[in-house]
Amino acid sequence: MTEYSIPKLSTAAPSPKQPTVIVINIEDIAKTDNVITGFPTTDEGGILSTSNIVLTAGKKGYGVYATPSTINRPDSSDGDEDARGFTSTVEFDHPGDDLAFDEFIQKFINSNVVIITLGCGGSGTRLHGTPCYPMTLTFEGTDSNEATRGHLTFTQSVRSPNKSMHYVGTIPALYDNATAATPSEPEVEQSA
Repeated sequence: MTEYSIPKLSTAAPSPKQPTVIVINIEDIAKTDNVITGFPTTDEGGILSTSNIVLTAGKKGYGVYATPSTINRPDSSDGDEDARGFTSTVEFDHPGDDLAFDEFIQKFINSNVVIITLGCGGSGTRLHGTPCYPMTLTFEGTDSNEATRGHLTFTQSVRSPNKSMHYVGTIPALYDNATAATPSEPEVEQSA
């Protein structure tokens, strides 16, 4: 690993994110003999990706619209002395509570995933979680006179030795967008 002193290379101003958060089920990452082989490797510093994420044939990532100003992706360190590590979190709001969104929440509430978040301007793309240190979903929905939205939080349940990866690989193909179709309302039985 090349050693560096760390000068001021950027400002502390907020960095905008693209409004699509990409969720990838760990079960969909390519495997050989039941061993995951499609997860990116990193350089010797452990942070910069050196290969692409590869999914099993026919599988894709799930693009989820995120209200841009709500996207937050902190890495925090914690743990006892000599046992410190990083916990990655990705949280954001999604407007509404349409059927496709609710089905997405139902599908992923107990799934292990990795997340790709995209910075604006061609930089700032991060890959959060790994197959060994996956992200899991917690959800809080709001349906009030103030707003109808979901707040999604993906967090690693086990500390990782590494921060979120600076991902420079190819973004996997995404499933098509859901349509705005909604189930029909139940009919009200008329009394005779």
